[in-house]
Amino acid sequence: MLVYVLSKNGKPLMPTTPANARLLLKQGKAKAVQ
Repeated sequence: MLVYVLSKNGKPLMPTTPANARLLLKQGKAKAVQ
């Protein structure tokens, strides 16, 4: 499964793994994309 996220400044960090996405979101370095 791949997760779609954007960095704080809107650059795509996708696709990434759920574990990496969770880390980035927790650290405030990314936001989830619906």
